[in-house]
Amino acid sequence: MNAMAESGKPRTAGTRFGSQFFSRCFDRNAALVGAGQTSRHQLHALFAGTGEERRDWVHVSDAVELLFAAAKHAAPDCPIVNGGSGRSASVAEVLTILKRAFPDVDAIRFSGSQRKGDPEHFQADIARAHAWGWQPAVTLEAGIAQYLAWFESGAA
Repeated sequence: MNAMAESGKPRTAGTRFGSQFFSRCFDRNAALVGAGQTSRHQLHALFAGTGEERRDWVHVSDAVELLFAAAKHAAPDCPIVNGGSGRSASVAEVLTILKRAFPDVDAIRFSGSQRKGDPEHFQADIARAHAWGWQPAVTLEAGIAQYLAWFESGAA
């Protein structure tokens, strides 16, 4: 694709993403497995915040597909598109789903203090992405299931 429009002006598009994940990783605030683990069944799970902070999770494969869609819609006015699932889940919800796979895990605890700079709530407006024909394919639940299967395989 030629990055220059016929007018000679650059053609660009911008993408904004919230929390991205892939089948072998979650960000540091939701990685139960990486929360002070001393052995496979002895986790000390203390997380920053209250647990009620909400994030819009998007699988990295969906993020890549959105980058390709954005490239196809590049224009001199640099359209901006948001990447996400279009729904938010609390950090506590995500950790609760992960915890089900680890019955010996201590209770998940939160510090009660939000980290400086962390938003309390994030949910992407993905209307423009939908208009471009993009739709996230991997749900948070499916992505977590993939992650847990990878973890249980011993590859972690």
